[in-house]
Amino acid sequence: MNGLIGRMIGSAPQWTVYGMVAAPREQVSELLLEISPGQVSAANALILASETGLARTVTGGPGWFRAQADGRDYVELETDPAKHLIAAQGWFGGVHFVESYGSGSLIVHSVHNVRASHPEFVAGVAHLGMQARMWRDLERVLNVAGERLGCPVELSKVA
Repeated sequence: MNGLIGRMIGSAPQWTVYGMVAAPREQVSELLLEISPGQVSAANALILASETGLARTVTGGPGWFRAQADGRDYVELETDPAKHLIAAQGWFGGVHFVESYGSGSLIVHSVHNVRASHPEFVAGVAHLGMQARMWRDLERVLNVAGERLGCPVELSKVA
């Protein structure tokens, strides 16, 4: 695979966080991969809606998107519904994927790279607090998933 997904899953993650959703994998995956041109929201590009203070607009599709907040800040996105996976590359790149877990699902979020060429990258500090940021963002994704699917969720520090 030469695309964004191929580059991400072809490299080892630097950080990984997990969260459980008490709903079937197909339902959770559909919600997580719901993305189309328009404003980022809890119903469109959910993984980006967890970022605070950025009003992004999504263009492109299907399968390959770009979300942009201004002339500098952007995130590239690629989805693979068959693999229940979405990859994102901004100043850091990673994947969110959904796997079956007991009677529900596990959302796995991993960061695979930090891209020094991105305009939002700050040398020497970009990686600081990365895992805390990931936990915070995943918690927001889980809360939206639980609300939209009407089920309990749990942020898990251990997979």
